[in-house]
Amino acid sequence: MAQVNSQRQQDELLASVELVAPAAADEVLVAAAKLRDHHAFVELWTRHSRTAFNVAYRITRTETMHRTQSKMRG
Repeated sequence: MAQVNSQRQQDELLASVELVAPAAADEVLVAAAKLRDHHAFVELWTRHSRTAFNVAYRITRTETMHRTQSKMRG
């Protein structure tokens, strides 16, 4: 029953995505990705992966710099 309900929700969501496509809002894509829509996930990844990598790089670079400075101070 849950799988049927999920399929119905996915069908409804995909119908609404077609109305907004090709530039679907992130909120619509997130909802579709939560329903295991691979294409929606890929679109979100394409849009936001560079930002995520840049943030992760800045965080790890800052942590590494702090550790290095702490070791140099003794």
